Amino acid sequence: MKHRVFDDEFKRMAVELSRLKGSVKNAADHLIKNELMTSK
Repeated sequence: MKHRVFDDEFKRMAVELSRLKGSVKNAADHLIKNELMTSK
């Protein structure tokens, strides 16, 4: 399996989203819901 590399901007956005949503789990749930909604 390849190691995924994320740039600094992506990391900043991920931290900001987790702060806005209250936790990393809430941010991940938000992203999954948005992905499911846009893939239909």
